[in-house]
Amino acid sequence: MTKRHPFLQGIKGFWQHHFHSIEAGPALLVAVLLVLYHWFSIETHLALEGLPGFWKPGLTLVVPLAALGCVWLLARLAAGGRLHLNPRNRPENTYEAVILFLSKPLADEPRIGAENEPPRVCGSILDEAVRKFFEGPWRMPVESIASQIEKLRRVVVLPSADRPGSKDGSIHFYRRFCEVVRPLIRRAGREDVEIQLVEGHRWENGVDFLDMNAFADAMEDALRQLESQGISRRDTVVDITGGYGVLSAVGALSSAAARCEFAWIDRNSYRMKAFRASIG
Repeated sequence: MTKRHPFLQGIKGFWQHHFHSIEAGPALLVAVLLVLYHWFSIETHLALEGLPGFWKPGLTLVVPLAALGCVWLLARLAAGGRLHLNPRNRPENTYEAVILFLSKPLADEPRIGAENEPPRVCGSILDEAVRKFFEGPWRMPVESIASQIEKLRRVVVLPSADRPGSKDGSIHFYRRFCEVVRPLIRRAGREDVEIQLVEGHRWENGVDFLDMNAFADAMEDALRQLESQGISRRDTVVDITGGYGVLSAVGALSSAAARCEFAWIDRNSYRMKAFRASIG
């Protein structure tokens, strides 16, 4: 009997635990969307800019294709079920809660200043000029929050944990994110909106974005946390813009299993695009 590679065993176990079954065709549609709308991480996208010219075109193609291949592999490990994607035509001011995957600020880091300093940007989050202050990855969560500001009650943040032997997790920027973004929300007249980390001892140091099971578990804990505060899954959107490419796809599929909607911020128009995904 052929022994299955441990990595493939892990993917199969993750899939069976969280999704049970999905058909390859619709999953490939998700992967195509991932390529078209740049769901692979902003960190990867920016990292390519420093590479020699002959490397950049190849890797720009390889990264999304690798993400596509992983989604296809997940689909091939199951049978039955069908993934349905139903777009929401006007997702603005629709949700009471947003779940965000927090990226490191990267290009925004010199602009936002150090922790405990007064924020360098003033004004309302509804002001486009204020949102344009952010030139790096943090523009996306700011746009996401702004798009829901009228009905929004909670923002739950899933930051990345440190990799072994390093201090590279976005968990170290969570407090600064709150220091910068909360005043922008208050100046829009929404002092009642709360920004929270996903609760639980398991997540106090962030979420391992390279562990698919941990990633999906953190999403489920965030949804239960919101339910305990009176916000249903139907009134929650999972913004996958800040995740790594493959995990953004996993985030979209997790939202299908969790019966909530997922969205991303289009990097051209900076408008939210939202879908309700379901398996059945």
